[in-house]
Amino acid sequence: MTDLQPLLPGIDPDIFVENGTVLAELVCYICIHVLVDPMICQEGGHQFCKSCITQWLRNNEECPVSKEYMTLDDLVRPPLSIINIITKTKAKCTNGAIEATHENPGTSGCDWTGPYGNMAAHDRSCPYKEVKCESCEEEMQRQHLAQHEEICTHVQISCTACGSLMKRGMQQKHMIYMCGETIVNCLLQCGQTLARKDTVQHVLTCHNHRQTCSIPGCGETVQNLSRHNDDRRMEHSFLLLQAMHEERTINMSGSLRTFTWKVDDSTRISRSQTFNTPDHQWNLFILPTNRDYRKHLGVFMGLNGGTPTVVTVRYVMQTMLLFYKASVVLIHARLSSLNSVDKTKLLQTKLKTFYVVS
Repeated sequence: MTDLQPLLPGIDPDIFVENGTVLAELVCYICIHVLVDPMICQEGGHQFCKSCITQWLRNNEECPVSKEYMTLDDLVRPPLSIINIITKTKAKCTNGAIEATHENPGTSGCDWTGPYGNMAAHDRSCPYKEVKCESCEEEMQRQHLAQHEEICTHVQISCTACGSLMKRGMQQKHMIYMCGETIVNCLLQCGQTLARKDTVQHVLTCHNHRQTCSIPGCGETVQNLSRHNDDRRMEHSFLLLQAMHEERTINMSGSLRTFTWKVDDSTRISRSQTFNTPDHQWNLFILPTNRDYRKHLGVFMGLNGGTPTVVTVRYVMQTMLLFYKASVVLIHARLSSLNSVDKTKLLQTKLKTFYVVS
């Protein structure tokens, strides 16, 4: 037996408080502990824990005691009376017990005693049993788990105001910076308090809300930008024209847009239906200069909606003479945007390019 390495799956004899002499005869020859799920060798009558002898026979084909040939088929279960002796023997719970040392007087831990057969059920509820917090995996006795979970920063909780889930450690930051139901002051310092979730909508209508006009040379900060553009339309038109002629280059952005308009009578003043670009609404106008001399035809663009802007317009006209005083004109207007337009190029092509400033 001295050459066997204990596997320790058996029962520690020290947990039993009675029948020590009887239990001394019910010890596994491999782990030297009280038998668990015992098996007996038919030839020699040697007894082992089932897990101990099974692991032994994986690498050996002999009895660990007599050294005779043996397989699992040579093992049998002992009589039920032997198993009952173990399960009915009085045992004690050792959870929480700490041996006394010179520095530490030690603690006895759990004081439960009862039949060994009932110990597994007791262990599932023993207050001294070492368990882990499921949230942070910190180990502690079961009796301290409930108190720990009330303060554990990793436990998932729900916000009492908005219902959002978060770790308890994030609760303070959530209430200060994120919770939509938290009452906050207006960002524009108008004096009103409101729920954080309503602040964006409030800012758009707050009497302290200000926007900066983007027209070059204006830059005024106003509360209502749309009204400002309407009130300063002529001034903005002048500023845009001034910027166009004073600057060497003009940055223009946007997509190419096309619009086709059929004019039934080019001898009369005509106005097209409205057509849209992403930020503006437009109309084309026909203004004949001379009803009898129809070689001249004025085509203009009007800005109906949107902020004042500068656009490049190219148009193609197809005319078909129908009778003496009327003609059909097909106007194909094209709004194009250039990344950089040179001032000299603008002056050279101004007869072909029509700039609309409204």
